[in-house]
Amino acid sequence: MNQKGLTMIELLAVIVILSAVALMIVPNAISSISRSNERLLETQIDDIKSAAKNWAIDKIDKDGCVAETCNNSGQDSGAVTLRQLQDGGYIADDLSNPKTGNKFNPDTVMVIINYEGNDYVYSVEGITN
Repeated sequence: MNQKGLTMIELLAVIVILSAVALMIVPNAISSISRSNERLLETQIDDIKSAAKNWAIDKIDKDGCVAETCNNSGQDSGAVTLRQLQDGGYIADDLSNPKTGNKFNPDTVMVIINYEGNDYVYSVEGITN
């Protein structure tokens, strides 16, 4: 007899082999996506800091104070919200957390600007992992 097709045993062997390959590939793919999202989040934080630096450069007065953040002691610390950066055109309006898929809240994400030593230090707050 001339039979075409696979026997049940052959079909089960193919399924077992494909399952084993999937068990090796899927965890690596998930790990790679997670690492990629972490790097993208770090890049977005760096972009927000860069936008805040550009904002501060535009706002620093002759005494070295960032406008609207100084007291009478000269160089000082301050903060700028993501909304201010977006409204000023320093950064895009549609930023979202790649790890959660949620858009950043422009009113709670802010960059803290501190004058330390002879330089300004920028740190981003309000972004949750």
